Amino acid sequence: MIEPNEKDAMRAELVALADVVRAYSETDVNKAAVRMLDALAVCYVPDLMNCTPERLGFHQAAMQQVMALKKIFAGEEYSDPRV
Repeated sequence: MIEPNEKDAMRAELVALADVVRAYSETDVNKAAVRMLDALAVCYVPDLMNCTPERLGFHQAAMQQVMALKKIFAGEEYSDPRV
């Protein structure tokens, strides 16, 4: 089991790493990552439209994760990398 202080430390590291990625948002590599995440989001649309009600939450969470990561790579306003 993860202790609360360990969880806080992991969370702080995740936020710090996201800040580093965000700082390099104008690089070609980050721009390519944004395009890749856009393409992934487009691929998820049919899954969202054609899934069972039981699987909808999983597909929505996947899309939300993609969009959160995209915002970080694109250097957009602060976004939490976790969904």
